[in-house]
Amino acid sequence: MKPKPEKESKNRILQPEDIREMLHGIFLFWIEGRDSVRCPFPEAIHQELQQTAEKKCVDWYIHLPEQIKKDLDDELIAEQLEEKLFEIALNLVQDPDEKISIKYPLMPRVGDEVRSADNPGGQIIERRIVVKEQQSWLEVSMREIDGTKEWSTQFELFE
Repeated sequence: MKPKPEKESKNRILQPEDIREMLHGIFLFWIEGRDSVRCPFPEAIHQELQQTAEKKCVDWYIHLPEQIKKDLDDELIAEQLEEKLFEIALNLVQDPDEKISIKYPLMPRVGDEVRSADNPGGQIIERRIVVKEQQSWLEVSMREIDGTKEWSTQFELFE
């Protein structure tokens, strides 16, 4: 579980450096992949993501009305910063599978090993988003380790 910032009292206005520090902590959490959470961002975008997110997040905060700044606590600000980080990351990648990793960071990924009662061992070979009756699903295709049998399953996605 991601560490939450200490809940600060309202009625204080943060400085740009405070926003940078909060964002840096959020960025490190996702990049380092601790607590069984893997980094959803491709390594190739890390530097650009961090720089772009810092600029846009500080910009977002300094342009908020003063009263809103006073009404926000650190936890709400951190949630907004994290949301902006993921939005920026989605715009930095083109590959559909990378977009899936960013949009659904806790879902299984290509290359992951899978086991079930029906299939003693396999590996994920493909993922894609499918829409059925206005509901999104993550379709995951797998291949047995020996390469003879392929199968797929779907996970319901919630936006």
